[in-house]
Amino acid sequence: VRSIVRHHHERWDGTGYPDRLAGEEIPMLARIVAIADSIEAMSGERPYRPPKDSSEVVAELGHGRGSQWDPELVTIVMTLIRDHRLRFRPSGLTVLSAS
Repeated sequence: VRSIVRHHHERWDGTGYPDRLAGEEIPMLARIVAIADSIEAMSGERPYRPPKDSSEVVAELGHGRGSQWDPELVTIVMTLIRDHRLRFRPSGLTVLSAS
């Protein structure tokens, strides 16, 4: 668990923190948590802005693919969103079926 928490702010391109890990140096579970955390942040209610809708979240994921996040994981997440198996609302993120 420690490595997930420590490295979920690393970026695929190596510009993240705390250790500036890049690509597959970042533990897989930290890469997964990074995307989930970002989706939660984008789609959730914030005091300073309303939640982003699904098209805005998808656009952000596309923009950060290969720089902020693992491009293969972004592809998987986008497929889950497209197939309506991943739902995000201000109340939270739900994976309906990963199969």
